Amino acid sequence: MSWLLIPLVLFLPGYALAALAFPPGSVGPAERGIYAVTLSIAVAVVGGLVLQLAIGLDRASWAVLLFIVTLLCTVQGVRLGRYPKPRRPRLPWALPLVAVAFAAAGLVSAMAVVSAHDGLLDSRARANFTDFWMVPARTATAADGSFVVGLRSHESGPSRYLLRLSHDGRLLHERAVVLGPERQRVWDFVAPSGSGRIVASVRQDGGPSRRLYLPLGR
Repeated sequence: MSWLLIPLVLFLPGYALAALAFPPGSVGPAERGIYAVTLSIAVAVVGGLVLQLAIGLDRASWAVLLFIVTLLCTVQGVRLGRYPKPRRPRLPWALPLVAVAFAAAGLVSAMAVVSAHDGLLDSRARANFTDFWMVPARTATAADGSFVVGLRSHESGPSRYLLRLSHDGRLLHERAVVLGPERQRVWDFVAPSGSGRIVASVRQDGGPSRRLYLPLGR
């Protein structure tokens, strides 16, 4: 599916724009090809930036934007008579070296843009995690043995957590928590004594537990 975007990124929008800007016979085939490639890449880059700022860039919206630009320019070019009548093409023996090099660079750029977009989506899908912390309370009114435990979800959807606290091997607190994406919960606790060690564990969606340790009275 990614290969289908290459003509839209590399050639079609620029060719339609070049037809509007340069009537038949005003420029040669090589120059028109260079304009088609450069204008196509410019439309793809600028259009992608506009989409990212407006609604968020994805492959479908990018393809639709390039198709609309190509269609509108083609319709306007046909209306103005900017496309020559079909005839048997006569290709030169060799295209200029600059045109060939630029076309190759444009092809590599288009493939890199598509691959980078796929990699960005994959990295976003993998970048799901939950912050889990436990620190001593530092307020002026905090009692001895008081501490703070917090959870913040950076997951893609709601997650269930089982939080357990123990003090010197004895269960101090247990609760189930559900957090949506980018939601946070913070709790204040006081240990039965101002010494010993607090162990906090959290189990997410039935997975393995994560543990934190906090020595008191030091």
